[in-house]
Amino acid sequence: MFFLRFSTFFVMLFLVAISFGMFWGTKILAELDVAIFKILLFLGEGLFIFAVVATLYQFIFSLVRYFGTFIKITSNGIEYQNWPYYGIICAWENLERIEKQKKYGFDIDVLIPNSVQYVGKGTFLGINFRKKSGIKEQTYIPLSGFSGWPNGQLFQDLKQTAGHLFETK
Repeated sequence: MFFLRFSTFFVMLFLVAISFGMFWGTKILAELDVAIFKILLFLGEGLFIFAVVATLYQFIFSLVRYFGTFIKITSNGIEYQNWPYYGIICAWENLERIEKQKKYGFDIDVLIPNSVQYVGKGTFLGINFRKKSGIKEQTYIPLSGFSGWPNGQLFQDLKQTAGHLFETK
């Protein structure tokens, strides 16, 4: 999950490198005193500045999102916050199963709940808008990418509090 959060940052960094090359290439050509090369230099400078600002924004947003997204285990259930979009609170008895799903080209482990309570400011724009638009999505809580899954404290806490998820049928 860490890689997924920063993958767009690397794309933006690539854009910075390309625009930097374009900027210096056109700067050399602009010395030839041809009007089109001066226009290209102006565009190259603009693209470079845009790429740097967009990369910094993406990096900061990804960092804040990385540290703002969490899973919290309580005696009543599980809370998942997908900052800044939405949060999910689910009681232990409402968790149906753990399964593997393919997301963004990767296999990840997810908790599938029967019913959840949505919380957070992004709920209206995210969940409620998609429901009103008729877009059907399966609600899930991702486990992969969080510390302690599948070999650690998160695994042990889930096994202890929601043992029914680990029973074989």
